[in-house]
Amino acid sequence: NSDVYLIKLDAAGNLDPTWNPNPRIFGGLSGDGANSVQQTSDGGYMVAGWTGSFGAGQSDVYLIKLHANGNLDPAWDPNPRTFGGEKHDYAESVQQTQDGGCIVAGSTTPFGAFGTHALVLKLAPARRFLRGDCDASGDTTGVADALLMLTMNFIGDAEVLCLAACDVNGDGNTSGAQDALELLTKNFIGG
Repeated sequence: NSDVYLIKLDAAGNLDPTWNPNPRIFGGLSGDGANSVQQTSDGGYMVAGWTGSFGAGQSDVYLIKLHANGNLDPAWDPNPRTFGGEKHDYAESVQQTQDGGCIVAGSTTPFGAFGTHALVLKLAPARRFLRGDCDASGDTTGVADALLMLTMNFIGDAEVLCLAACDVNGDGNTSGAQDALELLTKNFIGG
């Protein structure tokens, strides 16, 4: 079936050598396609379309974020991303928003509903994953993240924005005091 097919050309109309490989192909065994591409403020690209190969439904919104060199951007996890329900969902247009995220316009056929409906998605900007950054501030120095981890585990009612980031030692377990102690040790003793 069809795939997403992206070609980057230089000013003379030749294949741009900064992309390797060029063209880039994304998709699976079923039909996939792109309807919109936009260059982002970081020099990369956002691609929006549809996929029948991945996702939950017959076709889902398919979003891909690329670096300027054409490689998948690891800040998006997972990348590509899919959104949709049991029936048909398509992205027709993507635009980067002022906050660094993106807005997507398309259509959806909701399960049990009659006809096609408008679909609008707003995605927050991608953040780099920082192990130990439990409060998603971008900083793991000091005691704030460790206190948030201890509050989450022993008092409750703590607003943790990224539970996986609270797993300082990467063992898959965020309960107890081990991760907080490891972060405090790193910050004040070293290691």
